[in-house]
Amino acid sequence: MAKKPNLTVAKRSLAELTADALREAIVSGGLRPGSRLTEVELARQTGASRGTVREALAARQQEGLVDCVRYSAWSVAPLDALKGSGMSKRDTPLAGIKVRFPES
Repeated sequence: MAKKPNLTVAKRSLAELTADALREAIVSGGLRPGSRLTEVELARQTGASRGTVREALAARQQEGLVDCVRYSAWSVAPLDALKGSGMSKRDTPLAGIKVRFPES
């Protein structure tokens, strides 16, 4: 009897996929430091609900990639946001990722 192939597919939530897209947009420079992020606009762009977008933003906030002013607004964190946090360069969310920003 032939052994059945393993067809297991990793299941990822829409919030995880949205958070990944958000990280990619920040790292690639598509979303610049200081850019205002609104749940409504991100939901429209991603096709996800505002709740899903909020979950994705919270995940990126834990990484230090976005900032939140409670009940107000989200924004892309400034590049120097982690300087005074005591984190070493290799501990930053962008460690090991080559980042290129468009010229201003």
